[in-house]
Amino acid sequence: MLQQNTGGKNSPVTVVVFGATGDLAQKKIFPALFHLYQKKQLPKNLTIIGFGRRDFTDDAFRQFVDATIKNNSGSINSFLKIVRYQKGLFDDQTGYRELINNIKQIQRASAVCTNLILYLATPPQFYKTICEHIKISGLSVPCVFNNQNPWVRILIEKPFGRDAETARELDAMLATLFQEEQIYRIDHYLAKETIRNLLAFRFANPLFSTAWSAGWIQSIRISVLERQTIGSRGLFYDGVGALRDIGQNHMLQMLALIAMDQPGSWNPDEIRAKRCEVFEAIEKPTPKTIAATSARGQYRGYRNELYVSAKSTTETYFILKTKLTAGRLKNVPVILEGGKGMEEDCIEIAIDFKSPPSELFPDQENVKLVYRVQPNEHIALDMFVKKPGDTMILDRQQFVFDYKMPYQSAEFLAAYEKLLLDAIAGNQTLFVSTQEINASWNMIDLYSTRWQHDQSNLMPYTVGKTAKFRKSMRAMVE
Repeated sequence: MLQQNTGGKNSPVTVVVFGATGDLAQKKIFPALFHLYQKKQLPKNLTIIGFGRRDFTDDAFRQFVDATIKNNSGSINSFLKIVRYQKGLFDDQTGYRELINNIKQIQRASAVCTNLILYLATPPQFYKTICEHIKISGLSVPCVFNNQNPWVRILIEKPFGRDAETARELDAMLATLFQEEQIYRIDHYLAKETIRNLLAFRFANPLFSTAWSAGWIQSIRISVLERQTIGSRGLFYDGVGALRDIGQNHMLQMLALIAMDQPGSWNPDEIRAKRCEVFEAIEKPTPKTIAATSARGQYRGYRNELYVSAKSTTETYFILKTKLTAGRLKNVPVILEGGKGMEEDCIEIAIDFKSPPSELFPDQENVKLVYRVQPNEHIALDMFVKKPGDTMILDRQQFVFDYKMPYQSAEFLAAYEKLLLDAIAGNQTLFVSTQEINASWNMIDLYSTRWQHDQSNLMPYTVGKTAKFRKSMRAMVE
């Protein structure tokens, strides 16, 4: 008979990766699991099951994972021993039944029910189908073969829906299978080291406690710029566009961490509630406001990309100006800018502080704080000093904190490693709540709906030559 699983740190855990041969699993999930295994941070009794349509045996899949990780160290062999494979189609119940039998074998071997993580590493169009078959098969029920009480958690990649309506539909379906505390909606930006540092930077440094307000901050700019184009992602990207792809999730989450009030504790529910307050405070623009304060672009050659419509009106670049209607940063202008095919890779938050009135320095310029997430993670703060000489002339200097320099001997935890550790530990802080999803879509839908009806602001630009284009787009909205 299976023993009771009390959920302790040594309890067995089985991770099922749906879409195990896809891009995300190859580039992020299996390397993250392997690195955690190397560092002995995973449960001792762990099994990984890849679920996919390829005709793999366990050994063939292990070879596939080995080639994916591309690591020749001795520990790869022991890691591969905990990896299994289950062939199955997302829309065929046969594979799910065989998967349950596979899990049952694992439970019998360890004589205890296993905790279960169901990781949907698939394109979003498969979420509904997979969840429906999870429900039919009984896979969402803890230890379906015995009346015991381990946990089951589901991890879902962004985008969570493609608008407010589809997000609510997905939530309603998940609610028939899982409680909210079992659902882990992934925005991997939240798990980046530099993003996680934002709360420490803001709330642990008294230098900013007073200045972090509408009285002192003139504007906030959040940029997510990529050199690469959409590549082979046309099937997903076309009809979704830059705003939904990176605006609704990554950029709004960065804004939330910049603008949220200090929580009273590190409790996940409290932190997520504070982030949600920011989303709910974002101005709901009118069609007239959207036309005046937003602009879009599409890089030349986009319509020739694989799986992209020859008449596509999907944006690959956007810029918009908004503001918050409540909180410490009420009415501070916020510029969101993101796009593909840019001249540089750049993820950063730039904050312009107002210059205080001064009779001594009446022409003093604004001070800027730049929080760079990628590349070359750093924090740069403008400061004014006196130029050498006998006259009082101000000179702008940058004080730069290189985020990695003082920690060269430390190992930075990759985003997916942190997400997997937190999912196993049951910590939802870095995962997105259903309230956050709904509030963010309510704002984004206003823009995307308006843009669908007005294509006049979709401007062409050349990949890799975007300086003048971006300058002209900024002028349109500012």
